[in-house]
Amino acid sequence: MKLIALLALTACSSDPKSAVADAPDHAIDAMADGAPDAPATGTASIRIANLGTSNVGLPVSFADPTGAPTQLVMTDATGMASATVTAGGSVTVFVNTSLALAVLDVQPGDAIVVDNGPIPTVVGTANVNVTAKTNATNYAVTAGCNARNQAATTPPAAMSLDITTACVTGTNTYDLFATATDASDRLIAYQAQLDLVPPTGTKSIAMSSWQTAFTSLAVALGNAPVGSDVVEVDTFALRDKRRFRGDSVSGPIVAGGGSAQSLNLPAGAWSAMAYGVQVNNTSGGTTTVVRSAPTLGGLVTVDLSTDLLPYLHDQAVNFQNGTTPTIHFFADGPLTNARGMVAQVAYTASSGAIQMIVVMPAVVAAVDLPRLPDALSAYRPMLPFSGGVQVIEALGGDLFADAKAFREHFGRTLAGDLFPPSGGQTSLTVVQ
Repeated sequence: MKLIALLALTACSSDPKSAVADAPDHAIDAMADGAPDAPATGTASIRIANLGTSNVGLPVSFADPTGAPTQLVMTDATGMASATVTAGGSVTVFVNTSLALAVLDVQPGDAIVVDNGPIPTVVGTANVNVTAKTNATNYAVTAGCNARNQAATTPPAAMSLDITTACVTGTNTYDLFATATDASDRLIAYQAQLDLVPPTGTKSIAMSSWQTAFTSLAVALGNAPVGSDVVEVDTFALRDKRRFRGDSVSGPIVAGGGSAQSLNLPAGAWSAMAYGVQVNNTSGGTTTVVRSAPTLGGLVTVDLSTDLLPYLHDQAVNFQNGTTPTIHFFADGPLTNARGMVAQVAYTASSGAIQMIVVMPAVVAAVDLPRLPDALSAYRPMLPFSGGVQVIEALGGDLFADAKAFREHFGRTLAGDLFPPSGGQTSLTVVQ
């Protein structure tokens, strides 16, 4: 499954009552007449960490709601930059000379964090040996943080797997999970070695005998959106916040109809699971729901007309307003259930090729990218304009409480973290 992936208070009187009591009569009359308030202003901040580059001295451009730059700030020793913003403004940071992050619709008080977490380091290597399994065409082994798979041979060759700090739990142990799948990519057997001591150097590990005791997960699908053609269902076993890929099934689905899928879950080794349902559109888009559950198996129902976000299509970026690139796209329905959107835009500047990750509200409208100050003119698009939208996605569900949480913590999705809390779900619609 392609489950993709990257601020301060307004000033006020110390006595709110006195602010009205002391106001002149005409000001009170304006309030009574419903005159609009001035846009809120206040401090917003962004912090960059663990993106594979130094986070000190990065240029950060703050802009007003029209996209005009207002202040250029360099990140400090902690990777943070802050400035006064007007509600609906934006912040753009150049992580390096070819990668930028732009967050739109920034509000006073937003504290944006883009942090992929510590970069995992290798603690040792496991050479994993499995025995042959009848009807297997592929073997795979995973430690919950990385995986290795290979076509079946007789006898199966050893699979070398680096064990990183991301695989190791707080009790300094790790797990190995091996699977055997058939020609239809269905799980037919599994092996588990739990709570192993991390290897120092290289260690050979012989997996236990193949297990075929399964718990069944039945997935009932209904009301496929118009334009749907293929559905894929994937399962994941969960243990100590790590994920182990399980059974998978895919096949055609009729728009307006549904189907039932049955998948095998490894019984005994894990007690919690996640499953994802992805539906492909004939135009090339995909829409997905990922759910997690505290128990294995059972019957689950997915109403594809309500549980999925609408398809996106016809994405493009151009320079039609003569000032800055504009993103255009269409959706097959309202995005009211989405928390926000992320687009990856590519264009050519005098400095070279630029990739810009744009975080924006979940609305179907033309979106202008922020303009850059003269100090960053080398990163402005060259004319004639050459560029495109490589990926655009909308996310909803329980990963983010609201649009503010999405703006502040969208970076977790750049690291591939789409798995919701137990009992929750994440919805995702993507076109590329």
